[in-house]
Amino acid sequence: TPTIMLVTIYATIFAAFLAYFILIKYSKQLTRFVFKKVPAEALYAIFLAIVLVLAYNDAGIAGIFGSILVGLISATFVRNGVSIGILFMVLVAAPYLVGLLF
Repeated sequence: TPTIMLVTIYATIFAAFLAYFILIKYSKQLTRFVFKKVPAEALYAIFLAIVLVLAYNDAGIAGIFGSILVGLISATFVRNGVSIGILFMVLVAAPYLVGLLF
């Protein structure tokens, strides 16, 4: 119903503004806390988990294997001197390039 939609939109906007101001005000303290108390390996694991969940959600098991394959190929390119910026641009353009091919 329209009422539920309006309440949801207003609540989302309010939460976004509230989170924005809290993050702006306490960003330095939050960053210090994370760097002092949270190990780097935990941050790597969180990032890896997010990538795997999104890959599985998008394409199932094939998406996970595809992400691992892209990671291995990218790591090989980086070890051979290819810039990470170039790899990022290729990954961003990949859906468009695949769309052109098929």
